[in-house]
Amino acid sequence: MNRAQAIVATLVLLSSALSCKAKSSKSDDDDLKTYSATHRQDKSAENSPVETMAMPAAMEAEERAMDDSVGYGGGGKDQPMAAPKKVARVLAEKKEDKRVGGPGKGSGGILGGGEQGPAPRAWFPETFLFDPLVITDDTGNASVSVRVPDRLTTWRILGLAHSRNGQQTGTSLSFEGSLPAYVDPIVPSFLRAGDSLSIPVQLINNSDEAIETKLSIEVEGGSLKTSSWQVSIPKRSSAIRYAEVSTKQAGQLRLMARMGERDVVIRTLDVLPVGKAVSQNKSGTLAAPREFSLTGAKAAGASKGIARLTVFPGALALLRSELSASVHRGGVASDAFALLLAGKAPALLKALGDEADTEALRKLTITATQKVMKHARVLSIANAALIAEAARSHPGNPVLERLASRAITTIESSQSPDGTCGGQSGWTLQRLLVATADCARAAKDSPNVVIRAKGAFERHSKEISDPYTAAAILASNGANGEFAKTLQTLILDSITAREDGSKYLVFPQGVVRADGQRPSVVEATALAVLALQSVDDAPLADLGATILAAYSPSRGWGDGRTNLVAMEAAIALFGKPIPKLVKIELRKDGEIVASGNLEQDKIREALHLSARDLDITGAHQWSISATPAVPGLGFSLTTTSWTPWKEESAIGTELAIEVPDNMKVGKAAEIGVQAIAPSGTPFQIKLALPAGFQVDDVALQTMVASGALSRFEKADGQVTLHVAPLQPAKRFNQMLRVIPTLAGSLQSGPTSIQVYSQTGYMPPATYLVR
Repeated sequence: MNRAQAIVATLVLLSSALSCKAKSSKSDDDDLKTYSATHRQDKSAENSPVETMAMPAAMEAEERAMDDSVGYGGGGKDQPMAAPKKVARVLAEKKEDKRVGGPGKGSGGILGGGEQGPAPRAWFPETFLFDPLVITDDTGNASVSVRVPDRLTTWRILGLAHSRNGQQTGTSLSFEGSLPAYVDPIVPSFLRAGDSLSIPVQLINNSDEAIETKLSIEVEGGSLKTSSWQVSIPKRSSAIRYAEVSTKQAGQLRLMARMGERDVVIRTLDVLPVGKAVSQNKSGTLAAPREFSLTGAKAAGASKGIARLTVFPGALALLRSELSASVHRGGVASDAFALLLAGKAPALLKALGDEADTEALRKLTITATQKVMKHARVLSIANAALIAEAARSHPGNPVLERLASRAITTIESSQSPDGTCGGQSGWTLQRLLVATADCARAAKDSPNVVIRAKGAFERHSKEISDPYTAAAILASNGANGEFAKTLQTLILDSITAREDGSKYLVFPQGVVRADGQRPSVVEATALAVLALQSVDDAPLADLGATILAAYSPSRGWGDGRTNLVAMEAAIALFGKPIPKLVKIELRKDGEIVASGNLEQDKIREALHLSARDLDITGAHQWSISATPAVPGLGFSLTTTSWTPWKEESAIGTELAIEVPDNMKVGKAAEIGVQAIAPSGTPFQIKLALPAGFQVDDVALQTMVASGALSRFEKADGQVTLHVAPLQPAKRFNQMLRVIPTLAGSLQSGPTSIQVYSQTGYMPPATYLVR
C-alpha cells in the first residue's frame, strides 16, 4: 500500500480520534525536515486545501514543490517515499455546513443548571487540528488523536508528508458530524454594548418522524424577552424562532438554546464597549505590599471597567513563557532569540529547579534553526552579530556550529582596522560604538575582535557621554580599570526612581541602537543591569522591577533585540526559585477583587488575574500584596474604562457617514461615505459597522478598478478603505453596499480618517434594521 492510501485508510476509519499513518523504506542517515504553518480561513477554497494554509516565507519554495506533487485534492499521491523518519503536516478545517451524518459530542456547563439532558455543545472552532511535526517511527507509522469539536458540519482533513531528500505525498478526506435533531442559534461574531437584536434560532429535524419539542433560551450578560416556545417540526424539515436579546454593558454574553431532551448549545459572544478606551498602568515589585491611587474617567453609558494584573514570578516563569511564545514572532533578532533560548534552556531550567521538556525543545530548535538559516543565506555584519551567539549555544549540532563559525568569521573580516564594526555614511559615533559593542559580545571567543574593539572604545573614551552606550560597552566586557569605573559612574548617575520604588535608565534624545532605532527604556535598563553586575551597591533589584513589569506574554519586552538583552538581565537578577506558595491579592478600596496563588512546583507561566464589571470612575485606592513578600516578583496593573466618544478632527480633513433608513434583514443597503483630505495625499477611512453586517465585495472592487481606492481590507465589524490621492478641490464620495443579517437596534464603533500620523474620529452610530 502506498503512503497516500495508508493515510486515507486510517483517517476514514476514525471520527473522534484521527490517525495518520505512513509507510516508508529505511535509511539510517535520513534527517528530519520540518514545517510550520498558520491557518487562514478561506471558505471559498472548498476544493483547494493547499490554499487554506499560509506558510512562512522561508518555506514557500518548498511548499510550491509540494503543491506540484500533491495538487488540489491529493494529486500526485502515488509517488513513493524513501525516508524512515518524516514529518507529516495534518490540518482539519471547516468545509461546508451540510448538517448530515454521524454523531457530535459536547462539553461545557449549562447556564443555571436545572434540567437534565444531553451535554451542551459549546466548542465551535473553525480549525481544530494543526500538527506541523508528526514524526513516523522506524516502521513508517504515526498517529494523532484529537477530539472533534461540537460544530455540526463537514470537516476536511489534509495530510502531507515528505522525506529529507524531497520526496512528497499527501491526501485529504472528509467526514461529517450531525444529530438526528438539533438546535442552531445563528449568532454574530461579536455584539456591542447597547445592542438590541433578534437572534434566529433554527431547529432542524433530520429524522423520518415529526417532532414536538420545547425550545428554551437562557442568557447571561444580557436580557431576554421570551424564553421558551413549543415547536412542531415535520420530518426532514426545520423551524425557526427569534430570541430578542439586549446588551447593556461590555463583557461577554452567553446564550444557551435547549431543544427539549435532544440537544443543548451554548454560544459565547464578546460584547464590545462603545466608548473610547482609557487605560492607566502601575508597575513595580512585590518586595512589600504596594498601595496607590488611580483616577478613572467617566464611563460611557452603563459600561464598567476592567482591571488586569500580571505578576511575574522570577526568571523561571519568564523563561517558560518565552519558550512557548518566542517561536511565533518574526524577524532575524526574534528568530535568533528563539534559537538562543532553545540552546540555553536546559541548563537555565536546571539551575532554577525545573526540568526541560526535551521534545518541546527539540521542536523549537528545529523550527528556529530553519528560520535562522534563511536569514543566514547572506550574512551581513549586523545579522552575524545577532546569529553568532544563538548558533554557538547549541554545541554538538554540526549545522549550527558551522553557522556560528561562519558568523564570527564574518565579524572578523568586516571589522575595520581601527576596531569598529559596521558604519555607513550618516552614522553617528555613538551608533558606531554600540554596533562595535554588539560585535564584541557576539564574538567574545575571538581575541582579535575583542582586543581591537577595546582599542576603539578607549580611543573614543572622552566622547562617550550617554549611559546607553556606556552600558553597551561594559556589557560586552569592552572596558577595564579606570575606564570601566568612569562608565559605571555615568550609568549610575543616569538612573531615576519611580514612585513605586522601581528604577530605570534615562538617556538623551538622539541615542540609537546598532540598527538605528531608539532603544526602549526597558532595553536600556536591561543593558544597565548587565553592565553593573560587578558593582556592589548598584540598585539591581530596583532596575529589575522595571524589566519584570514591562514583560508581556504576547510580545515579550518588545522586538527581538530588546528580548535578547532583557531575558539575559532577568535571568542574571532573579535566578533563584520563588517560595513554595505565594498568595497574590488585588484590592480596590479595601475589597479583594482578584486573587491567585503562585506555586513553586506548578509555575510554568506568569500569573494573570482580571476583575470585570468594576466601577472605576473617579479616584480609587488600589493595593497589591504578595504573601510572603518576594523581591523577585514584578507586577503590572492596568485599569481600563470606556468614555463617551467625541468627534475629533484630523487637520485638513472632513468625514461624513450617511446611515440609511428602513434597512431590512437580507436586503442590500448603501452607506454613504464622504471625505475631504489634502490633495495629492493618500489616506485611510476605517468604517465601523454593527454586528452581522456583510460588505459587498463587488462594490469595493469596482471602487478599486475606478481608481477611487488603492485597496481595501475587511474584518468583523470594520472595513478599511485605502483612498487614492484626491485631485485639488475634489472629495471622496462613494456608496458602500452592505447587507444586514440581524434585525434590531445595533451600535457601530467609531469611524476614523487617517492622514499620515493624524487621525480623526466620528462617534459610533446606531443602525436600525427591520
